[in-house]
Amino acid sequence: MEVLRRIELGDYENHIPLLALIETACVVSRLTNNPKSASLATSFVSSHAKLYDTTDLLERSIEIGIKTKASGFDVIFMACADITGALLITDDRKMYEKSIEFGLEAALLREWGTG
Repeated sequence: MEVLRRIELGDYENHIPLLALIETACVVSRLTNNPKSASLATSFVSSHAKLYDTTDLLERSIEIGIKTKASGFDVIFMACADITGALLITDDRKMYEKSIEFGLEAALLREWGTG
């Protein structure tokens, strides 16, 4: 995937909450049914990202959650993007729509670079 290659090359900075490592492990494990792939993916993400502790995102997450009524999980990612000024890239259409409504710069991964 082009995004991962660009992150690895240092073209993009990857700002993510720590819990993204859990999500990465779960999604890759679900998609591949391969523990080694899940472990490698988690290792890649953790070594190519600036990680943010959820406690550092807590106050902004609550504010965003109250305003958007998005899921608690989603608002943590939204808060991370908001605090860092980063583009929020997601493959979750609901999170994407809530992010845009809130005023964040966001891209839907499946459509990114095609338009």
